[in-house]
Amino acid sequence: MSRLGPSFHRTFALNRPAIADILRLASHLQKASEKGRVLDFGLIEKNTTLGPVYISSMRRYLYGVGLVDKQERVTEMGARIAAVDPSLQSLTTCWLMHYRLSCKHGVGPSFWGKLACDLLRPGDILQRCQVAAAVRQAVSDAGERDVNDRTANQAATVFLGTYTKSDALGPLGMLEQQADGSFIVNEPSLPSLLTFAYILSDYWQANWGEVPGVHVSRVTEPGGPASLLMMGSGTVNRYLRDLQAAGFATVQRHMPPFQLNRNWPGPEVFLERLYG
Repeated sequence: MSRLGPSFHRTFALNRPAIADILRLASHLQKASEKGRVLDFGLIEKNTTLGPVYISSMRRYLYGVGLVDKQERVTEMGARIAAVDPSLQSLTTCWLMHYRLSCKHGVGPSFWGKLACDLLRPGDILQRCQVAAAVRQAVSDAGERDVNDRTANQAATVFLGTYTKSDALGPLGMLEQQADGSFIVNEPSLPSLLTFAYILSDYWQANWGEVPGVHVSRVTEPGGPASLLMMGSGTVNRYLRDLQAAGFATVQRHMPPFQLNRNWPGPEVFLERLYG
């Protein structure tokens, strides 16, 4: 899959109402066609009130958060969310959108996951210039063409706006803008157990394949599922105990190596429960 570029956003932060409008249109078109009709600009312009540049931006976000594939056909996750949470209002949907933009096996821009893991540490204070510098470094580390100051600053503004605006991913509670223009990183709202389970199982499938068990520390490794959810080891251990109590996992902590074994067939079992 092709990753989004550093200026995919066209200077706009993620906007859930706009994305929801396009997802509803894509779902309607797909149901009306066996092959799943691909979205085009004219259809979106005709059926929404969005402007041309905004349409371009939101289509890319729709792809980046995993609601449509590269051909702009609705994914399984997108179809379930469209049916149960069509306005994209639930915290679960916000968490999944954040996860898809940030995970290393996703299609979000290379800088997004790097910033999410390296900068979103509760208690830290972020300056816009600091975030812009991190964007430049992340793009360079990914081996992409270096971005200029303007592109890096725009990307920083979009990233910060996405996590502070109420119609974006602000409901997660990760970032709060201060009067002096800085941003404080807060402890976010915790995801539900099923949300954690889906993200863990999706990450497992993409990065660890069919192995039945991994060392418990893999869950909290940098860029891993707990890291992307801003969860500390104590919270992770509690969630793993709850997964074991529900029969979805077995956690062995009696003697090293401490092991987590999965008892689920695939991520779809949790997606069905989240949006059943």
